[in-house]
Amino acid sequence: MLDNSDWDWNSTEQIVTVGDMAYTNGNFVKLAVLRQGAQFYFLCNDSVVIQYATFNVFSEIQKAGVGFRCFSTPMLVKDYYATDDAAVIDEKIAQFAQKINGETFGSIMGYITTSGWDLSGDRGEDPVAVQSSGGDQYAYFKYINSTSFYAEIDLTVTKDLGDPYPKFGLAARVGSNTFFFYIDGSMGYNAINVGYVWRNAANNDWVWNDAAQSTSVAGLKYTDGEYTKLGMLREGNTFKLYVNGQLVFTVTDVAGFGETDNCVVSVLSFTTGITVKDYFATTDSTKYPA
Repeated sequence: MLDNSDWDWNSTEQIVTVGDMAYTNGNFVKLAVLRQGAQFYFLCNDSVVIQYATFNVFSEIQKAGVGFRCFSTPMLVKDYYATDDAAVIDEKIAQFAQKINGETFGSIMGYITTSGWDLSGDRGEDPVAVQSSGGDQYAYFKYINSTSFYAEIDLTVTKDLGDPYPKFGLAARVGSNTFFFYIDGSMGYNAINVGYVWRNAANNDWVWNDAAQSTSVAGLKYTDGEYTKLGMLREGNTFKLYVNGQLVFTVTDVAGFGETDNCVVSVLSFTTGITVKDYFATTDSTKYPA
């Protein structure tokens, strides 16, 4: 709401699904807002569910109050408090914000790592990032927005979260257009197929029938602590996709990815618990695969 006239639903509303949330029949849900300058972290039951940093009216230095609000709904609140104590804020930032804002993964150009990722280990000499929630879960490389880059990860599955068609890998995004290079984890995570598919802004859905391609990779292993290395190279309108150092796909003219359209890159999981390590992304062409 920019001028106290109406809520900006179309541009700013974000909705996420939170499991095991109850707030009727005597049950309470814990909500919290953690603010650090322009960064806002919205928590539900002690987990970060939304991160936002592009409010039109909240700059780094814009002061604000905080309170309760409801839309025509009687409610009861308890155990409430608010503080601007710097020591408490630092403690909460360390406890919550660092889980979705690492050294390599985080936010880029309005794309925000989803709350299912724990990035508290995305630091130091041997960083790891862990995903353990349902839905489409993105972890964005913080420093890549380009027409030319190479991204690489080592990936292993750690938990079956019930997706009938589990897929996980690397995704590039331009606006609402997405290009996804994935391991197909069907057949009880024993399948040895990799593939790619894209989703374009025109219908906002994956074009499985028209655009998806897959191939088998002998000896592909990605469970029981074994890792598979995935690589994605973009140069203009061409993507090259690698498994364990071997080129498996060369794809040109992906819908929505023009030669001069910058894109971001992320790790993406469809409702599957995964861990990634030994990851990096670079625009230094000397580090691209030969």
